[in-house]
Amino acid sequence: MQDLNSIENIEEQMNLECSTVIKKLQDYVSGLRTDVVSPKMLQNVKIKTKNGFLPINALANLSLKDSRTILIEVRNSTDVKDVERSIMDSKLGLNPATAGNSMFLKVPSLTTEDKVRLVKTAKSTCDDFKISLRNVRKSFMDKVKGMKKNKEISEDASKKYQKKIDAILDKFSKNIDSILSEKEKEILGNKK
Repeated sequence: MQDLNSIENIEEQMNLECSTVIKKLQDYVSGLRTDVVSPKMLQNVKIKTKNGFLPINALANLSLKDSRTILIEVRNSTDVKDVERSIMDSKLGLNPATAGNSMFLKVPSLTTEDKVRLVKTAKSTCDDFKISLRNVRKSFMDKVKGMKKNKEISEDASKKYQKKIDAILDKFSKNIDSILSEKEKEILGNKK
């Protein structure tokens, strides 16, 4: 880790770590199902192969056949069963129809119960990522307190750094709230 003897280094490093948390959240949330059908729905599906787990797009081409059907064209016929099983085992609750190396994934409209469940999942996931942010905050607060204890920085500098760390946490927490709000609108079908 970089030398943390300046507020700029602390800010830069914390922003970097918090940005990584936000990126992971965005990747996860974008894979949550909405009533908008998109190949992106499958981005979190991992296929178990003899070489370990691979993302679905490493083994297949994904496209929209029509507004409610995703076409999955598996590149290698030996991977068809693995891709099919992974889709069925995913939390999407979808079953592909297979014809040769092609699969058709008919995506029905979400029921009210599905929407409520997905919003709960999104909220729970966002709460987990907020905990990750608070862990990042704690790590940086501990560093600042350690610097103060070792007399590397003054009491005033310590308070200044702690306020800056809290401000960064607030900014990224609001970002998570915004991501959740947008995803709720998408799931419930009132995206503006």
